[in-house]
Amino acid sequence: NKLDSADLYNQIKGTRLNAWFNNGELAKMKCRGNAENVYFALDNDKSFIGVNHSNAQIIEITFENNEPAKVVFRNRLVGKMTPMGQTTSTDLKLNGFKWLESLRPKNKFDILAPNN
Repeated sequence: NKLDSADLYNQIKGTRLNAWFNNGELAKMKCRGNAENVYFALDNDKSFIGVNHSNAQIIEITFENNEPAKVVFRNRLVGKMTPMGQTTSTDLKLNGFKWLESLRPKNKFDILAPNN
């Protein structure tokens, strides 16, 4: 299932999101309060094999080399994995998701910068 990844984004949302950085790189992220994510699973050849849609009270992600290395779901996990060939457009995005490249933080200073 080789797909164009241009429109496929791993997504996370919740009431509160905290991020920790180490030497300028994302090290850990914790999303709390009805945390929800959409994650695109890849095989060893980097081909998309499915999309995982999960909900939990808390989602914690540990990063290595700017890539998710470990994901932990805490309290009331509900999730499903759908093979790419069986997905619908609603499986691919969280409700309300919009990609706004011009507003996307490019580094930690963008996250901490006051609004203009």
